[in-house]
Amino acid sequence: SVVAGMVAAESDSAYTVRTLTDTVVVAKSDIKNKSVLPQSMMPENLLLALKANEVIDLIAYLATPTQIPLPGEIPVYNPATKSITGALEAEKLKVLSKTGGKADPQGMASFTKGKWSALAQLWWIDAKPGQKLNLQLPVKKTGKYKVFIAMTKARDYGIVQHYINNKKIGPPIDLYAYPNVLHSGPVLLGTIDLPAGNHTFTVEIVGSNKKAIKRHMYGLDYIYLTDTSLLTQPASTTTPTPSKKNPKKPTSKKPTQPNLKPASKPITLFDGKSFKGWEGPKQFFRIENGAIVGGNLKKRIPKNQFLATLKSYNNFELKLKVKLIGKGCNSGIQFRSVRIPNHHEMIGYQADAGKGWWGKLYDESRRNRVLAGPDPKKLAAVLKPNDWNNYIIRCEGNRVRLYLNGLLTVDFTEPDPKIKPTGKIAVQIHSGPPSEAHFKDISITPLK
Repeated sequence: SVVAGMVAAESDSAYTVRTLTDTVVVAKSDIKNKSVLPQSMMPENLLLALKANEVIDLIAYLATPTQIPLPGEIPVYNPATKSITGALEAEKLKVLSKTGGKADPQGMASFTKGKWSALAQLWWIDAKPGQKLNLQLPVKKTGKYKVFIAMTKARDYGIVQHYINNKKIGPPIDLYAYPNVLHSGPVLLGTIDLPAGNHTFTVEIVGSNKKAIKRHMYGLDYIYLTDTSLLTQPASTTTPTPSKKNPKKPTSKKPTQPNLKPASKPITLFDGKSFKGWEGPKQFFRIENGAIVGGNLKKRIPKNQFLATLKSYNNFELKLKVKLIGKGCNSGIQFRSVRIPNHHEMIGYQADAGKGWWGKLYDESRRNRVLAGPDPKKLAAVLKPNDWNNYIIRCEGNRVRLYLNGLLTVDFTEPDPKIKPTGKIAVQIHSGPPSEAHFKDISITPLK
């Protein structure tokens, strides 16, 4: 298999790679060859949406020696403090109990084949298979968390299983390494819902590698929790629970024009045979079997391309069918968007389409990030890969809702009053490998 992404961290035994849709840890022993991609994975012309002072700030930030991780990202080592910013240092965690062995802090400054946070770890020794170590895991805020940990690997370390509140999280991990003592780098155990308060993080010795010295040691460097709800939680759509001091239900920013009604019958935007009412690069778009087709299956798409309506729309319900063909095909439907002058890119909301992207709301060439997205399990139940999928985009004031094959995937309320709630509709074929995006049965119903 091939993993394409950015190397976010490297230890002596593994790479942590951030792909377009996930973060994975790849053991160096599993890598047959590696190479640098000839083209950046980042969208083109990101700077066009920034002001001059914002570009200067961005370049200054990128030039700094450390990076502050965003919510949901992996832990980042800060060489200035020689620690992971925001990590729960294992040697400082409270040991609740253990069924065998000894657990004490151990300094790691003398080990040079890795970077241990705060130059220390919690070292559990003299344990046997089946025995457990229980640590107190403090959580400040209720949320859905990605759980990262970092451990030590050596010739006399064992195979371990982790638990949170007596439930397994992640697979068994073999900590054997030879000949050096190594740092595992950040390892993602999984995602779990955790209420605020103290929880129990458990390590169980389950065995050892055939080549290992059977001492079954375990070293935990840190635990790192990232609140994934900060990435996908729609801004301004929740209602806080009332308290005794404030019996009324305080609400955050509400939709400005909820539940609008149709102003007319549905209007056909594409007649199935011509580009009447549309503008864009015809060399990348064609009409085939009553559908708009972007891209091709023979040549790589060099840049993002958009076919846009001549008219702009404010409050509306847009309906269309979308089908993607080709490995790695990525596409989307722009709305409330505008073209960047004398450029191929557009700025505005996008109802995304593609593996790992279906049903998400992306902010193209503006904030350049996913604003909200669906529950993966619910999406998988309705998605039709390599077939026609029904998309509905409903815009009412500052509220945006996306539906895919009848499933509500996004209910987002725009918190920024400076963003204009109007613009063009457009279909996209994303830069990338040979692929095709098909669009048909496109109609719009104005709302009032």
